[in-house]
Amino acid sequence: MSHAQSKSPIRRSHGNTPSTPAMLLINVKHDNKDLPPVPGKPEDPLDAPPAYEPVASTSYNPFVQEAVSAPAQLVQEPATCISTETVAFGGVFDDADQGSSITPSPPAPRPSLREEHVSESNVTLSVPQPSLRRVARSELSLPSSTSRRPQSGRRSSDHRISRPYGTVRLSSAPPLPSDKSEKNASRKSFGGHVTPQNATEIMSGFLRDLLARQFTVEQSAEIVLKGCADACRVYGLSLATLLQESSVEGHTPIYWAIVKCSPDPESTFTHELLAAFLTYAAPLTEATLSDIRLACLENPDQELFQWIRRSPSITPLFGAADVLFSGAVPKDEVIVEELPGENDMFVGHFRLLMFQKRMRVLKQVALEFIARGRLWSLQIYVATNENARKMRHRAKPGAWVVTLGLLEGSQPTWVDSGFIVCKNDGTATQAEGSEMNWLRLKSSCQLMAPPRLNNVNATFKEGFAVQCLSPGNIYVQPDGALGIRLEASLKPQETGCVIC
Repeated sequence: MSHAQSKSPIRRSHGNTPSTPAMLLINVKHDNKDLPPVPGKPEDPLDAPPAYEPVASTSYNPFVQEAVSAPAQLVQEPATCISTETVAFGGVFDDADQGSSITPSPPAPRPSLREEHVSESNVTLSVPQPSLRRVARSELSLPSSTSRRPQSGRRSSDHRISRPYGTVRLSSAPPLPSDKSEKNASRKSFGGHVTPQNATEIMSGFLRDLLARQFTVEQSAEIVLKGCADACRVYGLSLATLLQESSVEGHTPIYWAIVKCSPDPESTFTHELLAAFLTYAAPLTEATLSDIRLACLENPDQELFQWIRRSPSITPLFGAADVLFSGAVPKDEVIVEELPGENDMFVGHFRLLMFQKRMRVLKQVALEFIARGRLWSLQIYVATNENARKMRHRAKPGAWVVTLGLLEGSQPTWVDSGFIVCKNDGTATQAEGSEMNWLRLKSSCQLMAPPRLNNVNATFKEGFAVQCLSPGNIYVQPDGALGIRLEASLKPQETGCVIC
């Protein structure tokens, strides 16, 4: 049966009683006759304004998509794009159905707004776009690889929470008091304009959180520090300067990385972080070196201390040393035993690699170690007129001098020690005469650390130096290493024997 099509706005009936639900009607004509009104409902006046204005004009469709059960739903969301597709009200009307009441079928599910409408004009309604939200706090994006830790009781804006997608997002420094709100309002993200001071605060806060492990890091510390260096370069900062500033509880980040290292440094993230810190902080200032020595006293791990000494940032190689060692400091073996008793005694066992080559080419071999809560320096060098005043020795040029002293940060102490060159079989047998292989290093006053430096030194006889440099001698081992034993007591002794 054909229907006459006419376009008419959708209207909402007025004057409904609470017991009578409202219905959505469409002005449908059949054989040039109007449909009968709904029983029990007065017709709306022709001049009454429509309760809902369509968001787009549509062609006529004899089926209604959905019957509205309550007018309040149309009033609450007037701007929502509603599909004009219709559903059948119990079939097609004919002349016999004009006197019967209209019973609507249950409404069909509302199709998606993105779905193409089935109508003659095939009109597509536009979907309103959500408004963009401006970030409330300034943030800095650094290339890194961090994963989000469960946010138990933390706000999403907390700068100690990392973000997913392989990016560390840093918020700005904590907000200042309310009386400085204008200054806080001027802070912008690193994508906009920031002052160097704000950028420094953000980066220093990130380094602190990295040390405190406030977020989980999936990739190596080297990659994280590389991202920090790139960000600093963009905003005119120096990562080397930031790493050497006392920005974390009065100390440098390098200090805290050393203090937090475990006894097995090569298996921890903190050790990797320390290695990256030393790499990106080079060259180190004297103040930073002092902070590093203090950290080594706070964490007196001998193996860790020797690893730090071999770092190119701590012991840079120049000239002949760089060529001789191929850019890597020799891994001399250092073992220190602290003996029980009231005399604060310790025994040091040292194995100096490439000893003959170092003495011939560089004219010196230097060691540093930790013992009895102090940092010690032990040197063997060839006496010259130039170093006589600096090293405070009275040896003839060409003689071998042994010097024992304290490093910065160590407490003053007395020392009475014996320096013995071991034979190539490892035994520390004392020889006498012109080839005497041992020296006594005894202080007449307390040893002082720099800047009030005073060392204790002694000189080998010329025959011993000649013997050690000759091939096939009884001291130098087949691989060119030399074994040394140092027996020391930190209280003055009157006898000739140090240990007994």
